[in-house]
Amino acid sequence: MTTFSATWKGKPPKGFCIDNKAIALPAKVRELLVSKTPTFPQRFGIHLKNYRLSLGLTQEVMAERLGLCSRTMLSRYERGKSEALLSTIYLWAKRLGVDPSVLLPPPNAE
Repeated sequence: MTTFSATWKGKPPKGFCIDNKAIALPAKVRELLVSKTPTFPQRFGIHLKNYRLSLGLTQEVMAERLGLCSRTMLSRYERGKSEALLSTIYLWAKRLGVDPSVLLPPPNAE
């Protein structure tokens, strides 16, 4: 385990060794370290978010266009916490007036 030597005002950031005592890493950090290759929902979410931003849309407007009940659901897709079915992606493409391939991330380059 790598140790860091630094001085903080107040509480030190989580996930470091202080005085040779390990502080647990937050769950999100552990997840990123364990999973080096993003899952399809994660890749899809990043791609969906980038597409939304390229259109200059807010999550609220995009969720409305996709027919989602709330911005929160779109946020779950963008963060890779919910997995969109292929039939759902086709429906969203139809609602946006684009080819479904526009919404799909490029293949994993491994």
